[in-house]
Amino acid sequence: MTAAFHSSFCSPVGRAAEAYELSALADKVKAQHGTDPERSRAACWLFGDTNEYPLPGGESIPEIDWTTVTDLVHRRHRALKQADGTWRSCTMLDDLMLDCNMHDPARFAARRRAQRDAVAPTAGFAAVGQGGDSRIDRGYMDPWTVQAVLGVTVLDMTGLSDHHVLVVDLSHRKLIEALRRAFPPLAAWDLAT
Repeated sequence: MTAAFHSSFCSPVGRAAEAYELSALADKVKAQHGTDPERSRAACWLFGDTNEYPLPGGESIPEIDWTTVTDLVHRRHRALKQADGTWRSCTMLDDLMLDCNMHDPARFAARRRAQRDAVAPTAGFAAVGQGGDSRIDRGYMDPWTVQAVLGVTVLDMTGLSDHHVLVVDLSHRKLIEALRRAFPPLAAWDLAT
């Protein structure tokens, strides 16, 4: 199951609905997992411009300080106003994917392959007044195939795009083992702390 997606840039509510649609693909992997090796070969890879932020645990990019954001419309599109008047970054997709036992390959590369630059910013550097660098372009992989990640590279696209490109390298051998379920799945939330 694969999806390339571009989440709504202007609606936290719209992104939440889109996130639940993406979670339906993750559910298909669960439905195809079992003891029969011929049925247990499902994988799920979701990659896109999330227009949201990853949960802050272990990230190399500091959380956005929304009090410094001068683009007020952007703040409304990317943060949620709290009851006390403060703002909190939208992270719903990351939270949902972690609950669905889907994993960010860049986090895997950073935490399991000691590749800290895997969680480098992918956007935000071209916009003025929007809070600075961010890692809104991300992937999510099922708990088996993410373990085949050898590395993640963020390709600089300055002058060509306002987003950088994410390249995920996989081990062919480990991917085959993952599809055969030759090892246990990575636990939900394992990489998020």
